[in-house]
Amino acid sequence: MSDIGRKNLSDKVSEAATPESQKSYAQKAKETVTDTYDRVARDIQPEESKSTSQSVGDTLSGKKDDAEQHKASFADSAREYARSAEESFANKRDEAEQHRASFVDSAKEYAASAQKSASEALHNASDYLAGKHDDTKK
Repeated sequence: MSDIGRKNLSDKVSEAATPESQKSYAQKAKETVTDTYDRVARDIQPEESKSTSQSVGDTLSGKKDDAEQHKASFADSAREYARSAEESFANKRDEAEQHRASFVDSAKEYAASAQKSASEALHNASDYLAGKHDDTKK
């Protein structure tokens, strides 16, 4: 039994048990309006003026609303965490790519320098063996 002007607990259960796909647009609209009215009445009606069954129904309804808000809050937090992790991984990937590019550039420079030194040493050895060495460089 519900208080006057309030949604009956059995109506709430019946509405919740009926799949949305089986409800007409008129039924959905009616439920939305009556649910909103009942939530407002639940929140503004003093607890001491409610019948026992209405108080229990309001408590359950309030707990359901709180759970839905926490679920949304948790989902938002999870999405934010995932976005933050994705951003962090992207930053680390970019840093790693920069280090890799820097390392590759350094390796290329070292290889070019080593190749130049080897070429000069080979040229000097070739000149020495051909008797073209310059003793004045000592």
